[in-house]
Amino acid sequence: MARHNASEVINVFALAMKHGIKATALAEFPWAYPTYTSDLKYMVK
Repeated sequence: MARHNASEVINVFALAMKHGIKATALAEFPWAYPTYTSDLKYMVK
C-alpha cells in the first residue's frame, strides 16, 4: 500500500539512484522535519 504523498519519497529515491547516492548517505542527511522525506532515514536502514 502506498502512503500519502509517496511521490515525494519516490522522487528522492529516483534522484539518489540516478546520481549513485548510497543509502547510508540518505540516512545521514539532515532532512527537514516533519516532512515525508524525513522518514527516509528509517527506510534505508
